[in-house]
Amino acid sequence: IWYVQKNDKGDWGVPKNCGDGVNTKFDEINPYLFADGGTLFFASEGQNSIGGFDIFQSSRTDESQEWSKAENIGYPLNTFDDDKYFCIAANGYMGYVSQVRKDGIGETDIYRFTLKTSLIKNKPVLFKAYLQKADGTAAKDALCNITRSSTGETIGGVIKSNAANGKIMAALPAGAYKLKAKGIKSGRLDVDFTIAGDEKNGKLEKTFKMLAPMKDDK
Repeated sequence: IWYVQKNDKGDWGVPKNCGDGVNTKFDEINPYLFADGGTLFFASEGQNSIGGFDIFQSSRTDESQEWSKAENIGYPLNTFDDDKYFCIAANGYMGYVSQVRKDGIGETDIYRFTLKTSLIKNKPVLFKAYLQKADGTAAKDALCNITRSSTGETIGGVIKSNAANGKIMAALPAGAYKLKAKGIKSGRLDVDFTIAGDEKNGKLEKTFKMLAPMKDDK
């Protein structure tokens, strides 16, 4: 499994190998990166498997670190058969797997699961930012980037503000961030914010007013 990042200009960088914590001499397939950007789920037949392919997870707090040693997510999400397909909701407690079970309609069916304990160690907070122009109206044409202050890593690529209310959203783990935005009609924004990780209801909402457009914005 390899990963690649897209820069602020929309160009893809050079693919990088996820390393020995994730990859083995056998097959690793179907990578699924959680919304926090730091939790990777994938199927492997070369790790400590219950069956042939099992679902594993690996994590890291920022891109300067190596991916951690993969951990089997365990039974009953993994079975004695091949388990290759998995996804999990933003809350970390509910998701879907593709499995062969006795109560199945066909051979492989899709099942929904609910967990008592979240699989996500650094549970993200839903960050909502309402961007306004200098006159207080919605910034409808802003293109935004959210980066980690510690590494400069871009989270979620380029985000376009909502055309109706200027809102942007991102699922972010605890940490310090910088939000940059620019729009021909909306103007510019460069602001720092922090996710504590213990926000009420797992949400943080902010309103930011942008600086008026400059001549070179056109």
